[in-house]
Parts: sequence; structure tokens; C-alpha cells
Amino acid sequence: MRYFFALPVVACLLLLSCRSYPHNALIVTNNASQQKIEYILKNQIKPYPHASLGERIQQVSDQFIGTPYRADTLSGSESQPEKLVVDLTGVDCFTFIDYVNALARATTKEAFYAALIKTRYVEGKITFQNRKHFFTDWAALPFRNAKDVTATVSSHYQQKIKYLNLKADGSRYLPGVEIHKRNITWIPAKSVDQQTIANLQTGDFIGIYTDIAGLDVTHVGIFIAGDSGPMFRNASSLSKNMKVTDSPFLEYIKDKPGIIILRPQNQEIK
Repeated sequence: MRYFFALPVVACLLLLSCRSYPHNALIVTNNASQQKIEYILKNQIKPYPHASLGERIQQVSDQFIGTPYRADTLSGSESQPEKLVVDLTGVDCFTFIDYVNALARATTKEAFYAALIKTRYVEGKITFQNRKHFFTDWAALPFRNAKDVTATVSSHYQQKIKYLNLKADGSRYLPGVEIHKRNITWIPAKSVDQQTIANLQTGDFIGIYTDIAGLDVTHVGIFIAGDSGPMFRNASSLSKNMKVTDSPFLEYIKDKPGIIILRPQNQEIK
């Protein structure tokens, strides 16, 4: 997984096939993933051309409910070349939102691949060093997937300068990846009230803030304003889940340090 709490990833992809992409990207995928992409585009995207981006994110993520949790599906490290992995048969919390964000912005498989590259990699350059390892990279680095709206969602927000990828002992979580100085904005969980919930939108990407040096979040997911109340849709690694599931939002975050909110933008990623 990426760095919301990640170590260098080494993926086992023995059952996957490699396909070329017009942008000279080597795609590592499998038939089940290809079929799921085609199904989602045909049934959840194309019939609803006027749906908002948030609605599309909900519709796409609906199709991932029950998908098994699987860590370390991405390839690449400081010494191992990066490939564009497209494996929807198992996801961790970050690859889950990667795929959902890209599918919500596409109407064809080719457009999905292009959106995934822009979602996952700085300036669309497929290298381990350019992978967006940290949640707030989505709003800070091009191509930007979302806007950080944390400070507009609640007046109780706090800020802290963090050096992402730098451990407290001075070493790096990810060798070969730059250290990013970043002003992190978050809302303490104790300050998340009904007004905060009212200011959230279905499709907002939620990061669970951490005080750990060098990290911005420890988990990510999607806010869904459902009929059963606000939900945190996430690829859960908890032993009782181990799949993509909906967790009651307030119940989930009550014992967490806080949240960061990134809102997807309607315009093309650029």
C-alpha cells in the first residue's frame, strides 16, 4: 500500500497478464479486473451522463462492496521498476480510492487507464518515485485529484507542519522517495459534529489523520451520505472485515485523532 502507512511494496503478480498501452505504459492486469471495468463503465457510468462526480463515485464504489482486502498489490521500489498495476480483484484502502476515482472520470477503458495514471502518479510519470505515496499528495501534487477542503468543512480545524516520508529517527519510510514539507490541516475527531457532517458531500475522500512523524494519515476511504446515515466506505483490514465495507462514519472516527477531507473536482484532472 502507499504511505498513509506503507512500506515499500513488493507485489506477487504471477497470475496476471501484461498488456501494452498507447502511452507506452506496461499494464499488469487480469481478466476478472478487465471484466469488472467493462461492467462498471457500461452499467454505472454510461447510462448516467448527467450524474455529478460525487454521484459517480458512489455508484462506482457500490460495485466494490465486498471486494477482498489485499495489501501490497502494487509493484515498484527504489530498485524495482514500476508497472501500472490494475487489479480490482483485491484492494487496500488506497488502491480502492485510486480505482474508484479513475473509473468515475472515464467512459472507456482507455480513458480509465489515462485517469488512473494521472490519479496515481505525479504528472502522470509511472515511476516509484513519482507515485503519490501520501494521501495529501492528491491535492498537493500534479495532476491534482482533489481539493483539500478540510478548513472549509469545520472552523475547528488545526494545522501542523509535517515532513512526509521522514521518520522520527531521521530515516525514510520509503528509500528513494523525496521528503515533502507540508502544512497538514485536519479536524480533531472530537470536533466532528452534525454541522461538520452537513458540510461533507458524498464522494469526499476522507483520510484518518495521524500524529506519527512523517505520515499524514493511516487510513483512507469515501464519505457516503446514505439512507442509513453517514458512512465511511473503506477497504478494511480489520480481521472482522477484510473487505470493502461501509462503517457508520461517526462511530468509526470517534476514537481516531481526526480527519482530512479531499473533495474531487468536476473539472478534468490537470
